[in-house]
Formats: sequence, C-alpha cells, structure tokens
Amino acid sequence: MKVNQENIKDNEVIFSVPGTNLRFKLINTPKFLSVKPKKKIRLNIAEKLPKDYLAFHAALLKKNNKGILITGKSGSGKTTLAFELQKQGYQILANDFVVLWLEGEIIYAGDLNLYKNNIGKKKMKVDKVICLEPQDKRDIFSFDWQEWCKFYYKTLQPINKKGLKTNNSMVFKKAYEIHVVLGNRQNILRWLTAYSRLCSTNNISSLGILGFGTIGSSLVASVLEKTWLKGLSIYSTKLKELKGVKMDIESARPNISIKIANTSKDLFSYSDIVVISFNVNNPQNIITKYGERMRKLYSHLEVIWNLSRDLRLINFKGIIFIVTNPVDILSTAIYYFTNLDEEGKYDWRGLLSNQVFGVGLGLDYKRLKTLTQKNYEVVGEHGENLILAVVKGNKLHELKNDKLLKKVVNFSPSIRKYTKRTIYGPVKEISDLLDAFINNNRCVRLSSLQKEGYFLGNIYNLSNGVLNQKYFFNKKLRFKYKKILKSYSTTWNNLIKKHSNITSS
Repeated sequence: MKVNQENIKDNEVIFSVPGTNLRFKLINTPKFLSVKPKKKIRLNIAEKLPKDYLAFHAALLKKNNKGILITGKSGSGKTTLAFELQKQGYQILANDFVVLWLEGEIIYAGDLNLYKNNIGKKKMKVDKVICLEPQDKRDIFSFDWQEWCKFYYKTLQPINKKGLKTNNSMVFKKAYEIHVVLGNRQNILRWLTAYSRLCSTNNISSLGILGFGTIGSSLVASVLEKTWLKGLSIYSTKLKELKGVKMDIESARPNISIKIANTSKDLFSYSDIVVISFNVNNPQNIITKYGERMRKLYSHLEVIWNLSRDLRLINFKGIIFIVTNPVDILSTAIYYFTNLDEEGKYDWRGLLSNQVFGVGLGLDYKRLKTLTQKNYEVVGEHGENLILAVVKGNKLHELKNDKLLKKVVNFSPSIRKYTKRTIYGPVKEISDLLDAFINNNRCVRLSSLQKEGYFLGNIYNLSNGVLNQKYFFNKKLRFKYKKILKSYSTTWNNLIKKHSNITSS
C-alpha cells in the first residue's frame, strides 16, 4: 500500500516499518495515541505479521554502524539501559516495538511505529540481540532453545504464543544465534560493565599462577610451548625459591616475559587469566565430616577473602580459574566476596559471573573415560555430589550406576595410595581449558554460576566468553541437580554465619 502523510484520513492511523513495504491501516482510531493504546495496537500487529517478519518488544540502537537490539518484558530495564548507552554515543532508533527480517544471512530491523514518526528512518542491520533477565543471578549467559522461546513469548504478553507460531522461522533462529543475556540487575553500573565486557575483544596473552606447588610448577611446563603465551607471572609465599624458578623458565623460553609477583595484587595486575592453585599447609581448623576436598575449607576461605580485596582494588578485568578445593564452594566464594565492600555489604563492584570458573568437572569426565567408553557424562559437584548421566540425543538422563560412580569419585584417593598426589590429570585439564578460552569455540566441562546463585559443574559450548548449556536435562536429572543447588544454599548460608569474621577481619 502506497501512502503519504497527506492522504491519511482524520479517522485513521497507519503504522509502518522502515526498510519494508509493510503498512497497517487502522480505521476509527484517534490520531494521537497514548502509550497503552499504542502498545495494544502494536501487539495486535505482531500477531498479523507475515511469516518472514518477527516482532520484538525492544529498543534498537546503533553506534559505528553496529546495531544492537535490547529486548525484555515490560519493566525489565530496556529503556533505562538504552538511555545510559545513549550517553556513551549510541543512537536510539526505536524504543518500544521493532520488526526483524532476513535479507540473505543478515538480520535487519525497523521501528514498528506510526507512519508519520517513521518518515526518514531506515532499516538497521542487527549485530547482537541483548536479552534482559533482571531476576536471574547470572550476569552474562545465553539461553538454551527452550528458554529462548519462553523468553520471547513472555516479552509479548498478553499475546497467546499460538498467535505467534508462524514466527518460529529462520529469522527467529538467526536472532537466537546472535543473542546474549544480561541478568542480575543490581544497579545500572553493573549492567554497563557487563555490556562493556561483551563488546571488548578477548585478547588473552598473559597467564598468572597463584600457588607454586606441584600443580603450579607442573602447569608451567605444560603451557610453555603454547603460542598464545606472551607473559607468565608467578606468585607464592616462598619468594626466594621463585628467583631460581624464573631463571629456569627463561632458559626454556627466552622470548616471553617472566615475572615474579611480590604480592597477589601484582599478579592480578600482570595477568589476563589467573589459575588459583594454592594449598594451605597445617591449617588450624580442619573439617573431617565431608571428605578430603572439604578438609581445608575454612582456611582456604580466609585466603579467598584476602584475594578478593586485591581483585577489587585493581578492578580485575580478566578470568579466574579456581583449582584449589573445594572448587565449587571456593568459586562461589570468590565471586561473592569480590562484590562485598570492606564492611561486608554488597555493592556489586566486583567480578562478573563469566569471569570465574571452577576447574574439576572436566577431570572427572576424563577419569570416567578411563573406566568406560560409553556415551556417559558427569554433572554436578567436583567431589561427593557428582552425578552420572547418559546422553540421548540432545538430552541428559540420570545414570544409576553406584559402582561406576564410586570409582570416579574415588579416583584421586586411589591414585594417592601409590603416590603423594595427582598431577598429570589436573594439569592437563587446566591446560585444555586455557586452550578452550583462547580459541573461544569449544565444549567445556566446568563449574559456573547457576541461575539459583551458586556454582556447580555442567557441560557448555563456549563462544565469545559466554557459556551455553549443551544438553537439556530430563525431569529426574533436573530434580537431582536442583537438589544439590538447594543444599548448597544451606551450606553457603551456614558458612557465612559461622565465619562472618572472615569478612570483618
């Protein structure tokens, strides 16, 4: 339908989408629409779009010819984030409803608005879709397909999702491919920090190793031949020994920068990625109730608290790998501790959830593979709460095999019957994860923050520093996994209450 502003009658309004021939005429409609009637009309149009077009409740912005779509349900913070980005040089092209379509492999978008408001506007290429889930505990993550569909329908309520079924098309799938989610809306500064991290290039060239015992020293030998490594920093309480270590490393690879950090703060300052592998000798407060990995928890928590102060002080932008046990709890601790101020109150100025990862689940998987070559997986805690699973298509089902599970969980104690500690398995797993984060496109098994707010191991595809869960869980496995997370909630709250002196010392 060809139209211009002059031939629109007094009792009708026309909505259009820049870059398309889409026109929607409404008769007996006032020319001046308030917010609620306008939204109702747009929702009605969303249901009537041709199958190759898709409506999003979203803001459309551009900067340097890069287009981003910020989408979420009403009240999620789209407009607030858009206006803050506008202060950073972004131009707001649309701020309520946007229509997407494909031209070849490229997604374009245009403002679904009154014809008179769209005069002079053009279509915009969409490079990234930012979804807002403010109640989720994670800072940066991505949806699985089911979550993506639920999220989309939720943003367009009260439309019945059956009315949008024809929009489950190529453009819907393409938008999924370029989406990322911002959660944990504590304040707008945190969202801006998370968004800035999404836009930054992932250049990792310097490695820091905190703790130079058996694992730390063996890791150096493993990474020296890696071509990406341009700088290596080491920190240990035994500084004198490290002088000789530095000379030895330099003779192995003279063309990289080797630094002995005088403090943990210096180590974090020098490094893009830090492996935390310390071990407290002769701790005062030992836990004997929950197994080997939990024995030194209280002493290790005190070290983690002190490290969190340094990470906050330098505003660390890199990645942390937690190797020290218990991996899942210490990963949770360093994430939350860095977001506490000196009085023990949350100000959320610390690490983001995709800056902290626990190392151990991948090692459990490798150990499983020495026992069976069947299509089995592991999820859950690196320790006593490990869960065996079997892969069936794109789903994981709980595998009940107590004998096999016991062998995997007791793999490390079995090794230590003959030698002091495990070395090669843990070091190879750390090395493999380093490669995965450098290459940015691999399947990884690690501990990360779950939407419930605690770290636990799962299987992910890694892309541009963002994790995407690889498998759906069937009902029984999902129940068991969430049961572990619930027990973690109790454990964590008890730890904080019992050892509140950690954050007040």
